[in-house]
Amino acid sequence: MPELKGFCGPSGQSRSPFVAADRTVNMYLQELDNERGRFALFSMPGLRPVALLPSAPVRGLCTTSTGRTFAVTSTTIFEIFAGWTVLSRGTIPTGTTPVSMIDNGIALFLSVNGEGRVLDLTSNVLTTVAPPGLAFARVFYLDGRLLSHDPGTRRFYFSDLFDALTWDPLSFYEAEGRPDPIATLFVDHRELWIPGSQSTEVWYSTGNSLDPFARMSGVFLEQGSGAPESFQALDNTLFWLGGTTRGESPVWMANGYQPVRVSTHALETAMSGMPTVADAIGFTARHGGHAWYGLDFPTGGETWLYDTSTQAWTELADLQAAGTLTNYPSHQHCSAFGFHLWGDSTTGQLYVWDPTYHRYGTKERLCERIAPHLRGEGQRLTYHCFELLMQAGVGLDAAVSPGENPQVRLQWSDDGAQTWSMEHWRSAGRIGHTFERVRWHRLGQAYRQRAFRVGMTDPVQIALLGANVEAS
Repeated sequence: MPELKGFCGPSGQSRSPFVAADRTVNMYLQELDNERGRFALFSMPGLRPVALLPSAPVRGLCTTSTGRTFAVTSTTIFEIFAGWTVLSRGTIPTGTTPVSMIDNGIALFLSVNGEGRVLDLTSNVLTTVAPPGLAFARVFYLDGRLLSHDPGTRRFYFSDLFDALTWDPLSFYEAEGRPDPIATLFVDHRELWIPGSQSTEVWYSTGNSLDPFARMSGVFLEQGSGAPESFQALDNTLFWLGGTTRGESPVWMANGYQPVRVSTHALETAMSGMPTVADAIGFTARHGGHAWYGLDFPTGGETWLYDTSTQAWTELADLQAAGTLTNYPSHQHCSAFGFHLWGDSTTGQLYVWDPTYHRYGTKERLCERIAPHLRGEGQRLTYHCFELLMQAGVGLDAAVSPGENPQVRLQWSDDGAQTWSMEHWRSAGRIGHTFERVRWHRLGQAYRQRAFRVGMTDPVQIALLGANVEAS
């Protein structure tokens, strides 16, 4: 039976689904090590609940250089301990926007709604920091000092050496390469990146206590950042959602000091349909040899994931009771106690990534793939059989439902993925039924083209190697 080319692939929906409707949800693409050029799709790790914080949402997560882990909610900073017990370390200004946290080995600094809070890591006392006329944005550490910029200006400030409490109002510099205001700061490889809304400068630490920072000569990027929270570091480089004088907003990756576009037409088309992308939040994570940069669009209602190993974008989504998809449940992440720790974007729930847990919290996790269009070249085709090549026999113990007899849903569209057929279900094999073949027969006719869509919500491991289609 002929193979359906490109079945295992990334999300690639074009501006018109008639042209391309490819979509991959809650699965990641992996090239086979011993069969180069062939890919498989695996389900993303589940989000296993480990603790519920008494206030919501989770606005930030951080593991300090001393190994302590903290979570910030709408009103409170909590310390998290091994075994997932939590303890309040003080209250903060109420809000729902992300909280930036960084430590200098002595104290943990929090930037909350433009205000500063410092938690002494020895005494556990939380102190307010309020330099005259200075509001805080994202905060970073570089060579003993903390840095933050004053929102809406070209100024960035720095603290005294190893003193998170002291910020002299005169201890500032200005980014002057272009008059656009600073969007955010970011420190990577002991370099200070200063993206504005249209351009980016790079500074370095001089080692001079009287003049601690200087602009790097000859380095200036004509691309800025259109979403301050999108700037993240991964795989020895930087990723961010762009902004320029030309109004473009692709996703960039730094190649040295040159930005390289990594977003696709599919992602950029999706972003163009969102009310705003300025609130996009970036996150990074690693699992199973993959390094991912994620972009969550709170207003846009979507979450996209870029895999540096395959250069492929897929989508993360949370399945709602009405059957619709919305953002991934979390964009706050850190490593803690040997786990990937995640905080829920709407509740106070804490999760860990668990490849043996196949839900998002207590909700079903939908894994879905829309394959590339099969085109009939102007001829009417009769589809005799569709076979999904997948790991079978992954059903759960007979006492567990759903999952005891996992089901796969197949639909197809003959009008360019604008409408879909009724759902057709097949078993993926009860536990131990490893020779089960997942096939559908007598699938009707199509004239110009056909797209197939498969999906599963049962809480089982999913591994797809491709699909075969018989048509004449």
